[in-house]
Amino acid sequence: MVQNGVVFDGPVMCLLVVGNRAVAGTDPEDDPGEALFIVVEDNGTPGETGPDRGTALVTTDRLNPAGCFAVLTGVLDLLPIEGNIVVRDALPN
Repeated sequence: MVQNGVVFDGPVMCLLVVGNRAVAGTDPEDDPGEALFIVVEDNGTPGETGPDRGTALVTTDRLNPAGCFAVLTGVLDLLPIEGNIVVRDALPN
């Protein structure tokens, strides 16, 4: 993930899908004192509905198993993003 020219890298530590929203959380390897969450919202086919939206959230708390739930159910300011995000709550084939 690149945000404002800064690259974040680390394994996905939590993942949660609720309806058309999904969040993935990680403890960035370059800063073990922070947690990074990526939130996306699938609003259908581009041009037919509103744009897909998303945001990134960096916290100074260590990631815990409830982190993704807290982020996804909290009030977030999601911003329009380019492209076609597809959120699906299913196991990969």
